Formats: sequence, structure tokens, C-alpha cells
Amino acid sequence: MRETGCTSHSDYGFNLPTQEPHPVNQFMKEWFAVRSNSGIRLCSYLGCGRPKTRKNEFLRCSLIGLMIYCSRAYQAIHWRLGHKVGCVSLARYYHDFDSDDDNNNNDDIDRYNDNNNNNDINSDNDMVVV
Repeated sequence: MRETGCTSHSDYGFNLPTQEPHPVNQFMKEWFAVRSNSGIRLCSYLGCGRPKTRKNEFLRCSLIGLMIYCSRAYQAIHWRLGHKVGCVSLARYYHDFDSDDDNNNNDDIDRYNDNNNNNDINSDNDMVVV
């Protein structure tokens, strides 16, 4: 019999109940944070903590580019859990105060703003895809 918490793996786990990060993931995150001087970056999703070991291994948030993710699933979950609010706010800040239009992602920001001004669009599905 199928559990009611998860409908399928293809929905990136959005129907899974929120869980505390596993102690091993928390340990790995703290362990690599202590060694952050070595330039190692970790997956930005709190429940993961996987270190980036190769160039271009992780996906990057396409609005600002500060967050990196080891998988598309973690990127999507983190977007829904709140990254969307902070990232869009920061993107608008950069958009308003950045005088160099050649080096930023104004097209992505404008596209997001246009989508949010349309009342027919469900804001839960407005995710920036890498």
C-alpha cells in the first residue's frame, strides 16, 4: 500500500512531510564549514550539506547566482521553502541599483516581474529554472 505523504518521485518530493536534516548531513555541513577556507562550497539546501567537488558540478540559482544545488530536486524544494522571497528581493535590489546592465540578469528579473503582475499565474509555480 502506498503512503499518503508522497505521490511520486517525479514531483521532486513536494508532497513529503518536512523533516529535520539528518544528523550526518548536519555534521557534514558543520565539518566543511570549518574548512571553508579551502574554497569548498556546499549545497545550499539545508537538509543536504553535500560538498561541491568538481567544477560545474552543481546547479546555480539563475537570478542572482549565490545559491548552488547538488540536484534539481533540492533547488526546487528550496525555492518553494523560501529562497524565492529572498532571491527576488535581492534581484530587485540589484536591478534598481546596478548601473552596468551588461553584467546582470535583468531579462530574468523582468520576466519574473512580468509573470507576477499577471493575476492568472499561480505564484507557487513561478520558479526560475537553471
